[in-house]
Amino acid sequence: MKDPRHNKLADLLVNHSTRLNAGDKILIEAIDTPKEMVIALMRSVARVGAIPIVELRQAELVREMYLLATEESAEFMGRIELERMKQMDAYVAIRGNHNIYESADVPAEKKGISGRHERPVLSQRVDHTRWCVLRWPTSAMAQQAQMSTEAFEDFFFDVCTLDYARMFDAMEPLKRLMEATDKVHIVGPGTDLQFSIKGIPAVICGGRRNIPEIHFRNNASFSDTGPVSNEPGLYFPEVREITMGAAVAGFYIFSRKCIIESRSVQAGQSKGHFRICPDLVEFFAIHDGKQLSLTFR
Repeated sequence: MKDPRHNKLADLLVNHSTRLNAGDKILIEAIDTPKEMVIALMRSVARVGAIPIVELRQAELVREMYLLATEESAEFMGRIELERMKQMDAYVAIRGNHNIYESADVPAEKKGISGRHERPVLSQRVDHTRWCVLRWPTSAMAQQAQMSTEAFEDFFFDVCTLDYARMFDAMEPLKRLMEATDKVHIVGPGTDLQFSIKGIPAVICGGRRNIPEIHFRNNASFSDTGPVSNEPGLYFPEVREITMGAAVAGFYIFSRKCIIESRSVQAGQSKGHFRICPDLVEFFAIHDGKQLSLTFR
């Protein structure tokens, strides 16, 4: 069924997130996403004179590919996908999922085989294309949010079709503050973490990497001060994440020789989210009830 919100979201992805120009080639990967949304995006791409390349996937088929993967097949597939990505100027992924645990029973070694050969493709996409990734609202997501499907869809489109261009411009003062800052000090219950961002450019990611998205990113040098709880870092006990169909819950972010690592712990329900990578922390939200003070020096 056609929904005018599909067109609004598609235009945002084309004109703001990926900033397409005539002649650009964009790879659109859609997983368990309604064809109406994919068509809306293809038409929006075509209106600016760009070229849409479309790949449709289903989570159940992705699981089967993981299970069947061998070094030979994964290397061959990775090589093909890398060559395709090198031809792209932009990339959009829309990822729905009717079962968030679809790949939970895939052995870690099988995921590892695919992951090793997918990594060069990911690096090419991140470093050399204008890319944006977003989820698609499904009943499974609504269930996680303890909402009706209709209410969750309304919430999704409300936050995913904001005026991100206006928001992007409004984030410039904070960007300047961050780039003029040396020490950052985060203090909260069980937490006392200090790190330096001196001389590190701050990157505004207001809808140009993910939708929804309102955050900054930069590489930070962490001190080993540690929190008052004697654990070495910043603790989010009730953050939950589903990664490749497997659940992880509760994280410490802690520093050892400027390498940021994570530790999974027992946790309950979550209303916060963050991402951890080596030498990079992207704060998306803080769990309500865990009020942290953030000080720039």
